[in-house]
Amino acid sequence: MHNIPVQLWSVFLDQDATAVHKLYNLLNDEERLRAAKFKFDRDRIRWVVSRASLRIALGQWLNFPPAEIELSITDTGKPFVAQTPISFNLSHSENFTLIVITADEPVGVDIEPLNRGKELLTCTAEFLHPDEQALLEKDDIDKSRFLIRTWCAKEAYLKATGTGLNIILTSLRVDWPPNGTALLSYEGKPDPFFRIHFPQPRTMSMFCAAVALPKKFTCPEIVFLDPFV
Repeated sequence: MHNIPVQLWSVFLDQDATAVHKLYNLLNDEERLRAAKFKFDRDRIRWVVSRASLRIALGQWLNFPPAEIELSITDTGKPFVAQTPISFNLSHSENFTLIVITADEPVGVDIEPLNRGKELLTCTAEFLHPDEQALLEKDDIDKSRFLIRTWCAKEAYLKATGTGLNIILTSLRVDWPPNGTALLSYEGKPDPFFRIHFPQPRTMSMFCAAVALPKKFTCPEIVFLDPFV
């Protein structure tokens, strides 16, 4: 078992055919069937690289062969490794994946392209709390940046808690303390457990990333995961 409380990896998904073939060999039969269902080659390749990289990251953490890790899914669709207390989550956007792993605490991660913030301007009523809507209407706020950070914070939080569709997004409020992180409240009740962090490596400058971690953890720097090292 790993001796670091939490680790965060980034993976570049656009690999050449030789690399993809090697990574494909790490997948089990069910994962290969899922990969075959993608209509477009680019989407299939990115999914294969992402899934195999998750296996590699878990294998490094557990000191176990990546191809032999038994991945299962909860009733709410959250993946887990059977018979271990390990907790992990991943998110991918375009040509990057982020993976977060902890020993025994729930975690969540989301990554989105920064330019999606402009798209979110058309659907703020669907996910903004009234207090967030009021902030958005201020003249001195960068609306696109505010929206994408708010969206990513909520997505990472929902993935960490596993509540998903049971949460009304407009009742979930993101608060912004001055330390650059975020806290959340639901129906006026502050969440006592999670804090949202926004790591930003130079290689992912066109993306917004949010990681939901227990408050006792600090957010590590993102480490680039090379599947072939």
